[in-house]
Amino acid sequence: MDLLKFSFKKEGVRYTATRNHSLFLRLEPKGQFNIYRITDGKLEIFYLSIQKLYGECIYPTYRGNYGVCSRDKCSCPDDSRYFKQLNATANEFSCAQDAPLSCQNITLHKFLTLENVSHFGFVSQFVDIDVESCKMACLNDCSCTAALFQYKSNLNIGNCSLPMELYSLRNNTGVVFNDNALAFIKVQRQSIIIAETPSKEQKLPLVLLMVLLVSAFLVLSIGACYCYKRWRKKKFVLQMQRRDNSNDSSSLHVTNILRKFSFEDLRSAMQNFQVRLGRGGFGYAFEGVLHNSTKVAVKRLGPDVKQGKKEILSEVETIGNIHHFNLVRLVGYCAQRSNRLLVYEYMFNDSIDK
Repeated sequence: MDLLKFSFKKEGVRYTATRNHSLFLRLEPKGQFNIYRITDGKLEIFYLSIQKLYGECIYPTYRGNYGVCSRDKCSCPDDSRYFKQLNATANEFSCAQDAPLSCQNITLHKFLTLENVSHFGFVSQFVDIDVESCKMACLNDCSCTAALFQYKSNLNIGNCSLPMELYSLRNNTGVVFNDNALAFIKVQRQSIIIAETPSKEQKLPLVLLMVLLVSAFLVLSIGACYCYKRWRKKKFVLQMQRRDNSNDSSSLHVTNILRKFSFEDLRSAMQNFQVRLGRGGFGYAFEGVLHNSTKVAVKRLGPDVKQGKKEILSEVETIGNIHHFNLVRLVGYCAQRSNRLLVYEYMFNDSIDK
């Protein structure tokens, strides 16, 4: 498209649009700004923005976003864990971040440092600033894609640019440049959590942690087994005590008429079973004297008696409720553990078997 009639001078030669010579200005897709001249049907191109030092690397999108360009080659930023190459042909080359930047959690953002790398267009947002403040300003701005820093000789004072979109980068290695250049490209830390291989220094704490966890598990398991055994033993002892106490009449009352005696009281009353009166069908009878000086006959049931505690107490209750002048009155009983004794009134005339 013929935009306007104009003339320009290049390398001492002036070119002017005439009837036989048409001039055209064109902005190319990759950022080149060229002039085309048509003379007698022949097309001639004049590259206005090309430089001998950088060649076509000065164009903003010559190698796509994030592409680092030098005269001989183009590449993605050094660390391949953050970037992937999209195209690699003679005319096309571009890079993209493996994990796009996210503003949901800016603590996952970090910088990838590129030395001697500059951007095609450096616009200073901050002047006379130190490099750390420049980087911090980019971290605090979610729209910032990189912190570009140019300085003379001291990192404590320089100019800072915070581009919202990062185009092609220029590698200044081997090129005489007025200022030193640093490029801090913002990347997403989350994208390398799985890809990163722990170093030996990182593996050591993990190994120690695993050893501690396994040791703690073993100690807890041993302690749990020990406590379980103690609990089982204690439970067994309590069960034995309950079984023994179940034969103790101290917790059972047959009747208010009959008196309960402990085995120790009756043994003391009978002077440890010294005076035997006779023998019945289920055991021996002994003479005894209670604390109130009442003389009694105590019948001690033998171990061969198969009646249980409930049957003995039921029989005691039945006999205790029967009162007849021809029957010997039952005064009390003892059903403590395996000791089963019946306390009758003492017959002064003679024993029952006679």
